Amino acid sequence: MSSASKALTFLLTALTVTLCLAAPTAEAKEVLTFEPESTEITFQLGATGHDVEGTLYLREGELVLDPESGEAAGRLVLDALRTETGNGSRDKTMHKKVLESDRHPLITFDAESFEGALDAGGESEIQLHGVVRLLGQPHAVTLPTRITVDGDRFQGSTSFPVPYVQWGLHDPSLFVLRVAKEVQVDVAAQGSAAHVSEQP
Repeated sequence: MSSASKALTFLLTALTVTLCLAAPTAEAKEVLTFEPESTEITFQLGATGHDVEGTLYLREGELVLDPESGEAAGRLVLDALRTETGNGSRDKTMHKKVLESDRHPLITFDAESFEGALDAGGESEIQLHGVVRLLGQPHAVTLPTRITVDGDRFQGSTSFPVPYVQWGLHDPSLFVLRVAKEVQVDVAAQGSAAHVSEQP
């Protein structure tokens, strides 16, 4: 091989390497698809004499988490009409006066961003920021969230207070029955996980 050919080969190789290094890498995002039948959402409300416990039901949900940017997207949709505490009379009052579920049948959470390191093959603890829409009104929240990814499956959990009276919902307290102004919500979720790369 002549000196000119060697020089040309060297230049082409160097150019190829440079272009490969300069090219933007594909971004990998974690897509978590919730299974409603495997997701449990409960709430607890302190009251005079005893606490009120109830169940919320997930209709559908998906989260998309970008570990590079900390951006999050996706929505969780809860069926407000199915919310129950196990007491028919109390549930009727809750739906009519507190949740107003006939006019607002859905409760939603829209993810916006998160803080913390996300492990696509293990356990992570993050702060998930987003907006809860209740009675049609948006409320910014931060959810301390634990996520464990195992292959194509995930488990997730969070626990957080909802200041429902502050958010404008009806206070069901009576003269002889006092209830807390916050309700504690606990979520234990399961579903499928996918590690998705997007080409630039």
